[in-house]
Amino acid sequence: MRVWSMGLAALALLAGGCVATPERTAQPLILPVLEAPKELQAERAAAFRQLTSNIRLRGVGVHLYWMRRSEVPHEEVMNRIQSLGFNRIYCYLSTEQQLDDKFREFIVEANRRSIPVEVVLNQRDFYFRRTGNNVIRLFRPNYLRIDDAAEAVAKFDAKSGDDAKLAGITAIIEPHLFVMTNPDTPPDAIYSWSDKTFGDGLDNAMLMRETLERLRQIRDRAPSLPLTCAAADFYHELAVEGKLPVGKVSDYCAIAPRLLLLDSGNKPTVAADMVENELAAMPENSVAMVGINLAGHTSVDSGELRRRDWNDLMRAMRYLLGRFEKHPQFEGFILAPLASLEFVRMERD
Repeated sequence: MRVWSMGLAALALLAGGCVATPERTAQPLILPVLEAPKELQAERAAAFRQLTSNIRLRGVGVHLYWMRRSEVPHEEVMNRIQSLGFNRIYCYLSTEQQLDDKFREFIVEANRRSIPVEVVLNQRDFYFRRTGNNVIRLFRPNYLRIDDAAEAVAKFDAKSGDDAKLAGITAIIEPHLFVMTNPDTPPDAIYSWSDKTFGDGLDNAMLMRETLERLRQIRDRAPSLPLTCAAADFYHELAVEGKLPVGKVSDYCAIAPRLLLLDSGNKPTVAADMVENELAAMPENSVAMVGINLAGHTSVDSGELRRRDWNDLMRAMRYLLGRFEKHPQFEGFILAPLASLEFVRMERD
């Protein structure tokens, strides 16, 4: 028995040294096979800049692992962002290891150009890998819980100089992803989302309550960084229908005055329809942004805004912004990822 105990202790020590939070695998940078002339690329950037110029907050989403994999210099990334007219950058953090000097240098360059930078934390990226075997679990990567990650961001910001300060944290919540078959779950999770567990006191309701509590903890553990709550567009509808006891836009706005609505519509008309009820329900003292996730390929037919070519994207953006601007609580948009937008801008028709 003593030998077995010593063996377990050795395994635990070994695991503690091997299971640091890894950086997620980055996909290679994909560029168009046929590239449009540089003059046309510049004209497209100018047209996009003009189209969005009346929107107060024009955000662009940048995945840090893409930026590092692409090896494009910070100055070049910033030039592209500025040429498109964006005035706020949202950097998607997938591991605390990305809070390093390279990221700090990027923030410095952005702040030098008066472009605020926020960190985006996605609930799906901060979990533990569930398994019934406790020994195997020791050797599997365990990511920080999302509120722990927020505190790590706040500490990183506190250690940065005045020229490398962050503008805030955006926390994306997606409890509907934590289904029974998903091995990647939030730490200590005991509930699973299902179409069969709607109703107060059942799993979906408990997951939503836990998620809202996690948002409060993010706000309290990183008080120096303004919090934006980001939620899928259908939670509010489920709460209005009575399927969820919480999850209305007013619930998020009680935690943070700015709400980011994650639009999952594939066609422009559908995308606008899916967030208009939420925009109309925003409290008077709050503001809303709409997150537009741009499809990375023309074959994508669900969940992301489709695009055939640059002209198709411009028509979609013109339509969406026209619909959104009718709502007084609409503050702006975040278009992500920058890599997909750049692909379309660079691609030859």
